[in-house]
Amino acid sequence: MILRLRPSAASQIALFLKEAPQVTPHMKEVRNANLDYRRNYYIQKRISDQRKWYSTKAAWNRRREALWFAVAWLLELLAAIAAITVVILQNSLIDPVGIISAAGAGVLFWLNARSYKEPAESYGVVANELELQRNYAINVDTEQKLSRLVLDTEGIMNREQKIWLARL
Repeated sequence: MILRLRPSAASQIALFLKEAPQVTPHMKEVRNANLDYRRNYYIQKRISDQRKWYSTKAAWNRRREALWFAVAWLLELLAAIAAITVVILQNSLIDPVGIISAAGAGVLFWLNARSYKEPAESYGVVANELELQRNYAINVDTEQKLSRLVLDTEGIMNREQKIWLARL
């Protein structure tokens, strides 16, 4: 899917490919296993793994947003302190207020341009949806339900990938 949307990525991916089959013996082994084993394997190796990844990315983006917001406020506070100091010490040779205010504005611009909030929310939603899928998966007891689970779960992640590619 990604290769169709971004053909230029194929050349980068090709750098890491080895001369190995795309369907490994382990994949064939899992595919030939019984329903319970495949369901549990999918829950553990795909749903839980991806939920952890999306949760981690959501938390990382939330922390970055909070960090840059705090830096911006700190710079604005320093600008206010500098302004008061300049007023009190009227004979000051330097006036750092403009420099500090410009730095604070730059940080706010960076925060808005980088937009950590949107990815944090998006990744958080996907992590939550994957947790719902994991809860549903525990009760999967037929081949048809397992197929539906896989299609729905992969669809959730595919949708997020499309949104991510649109941001590029």
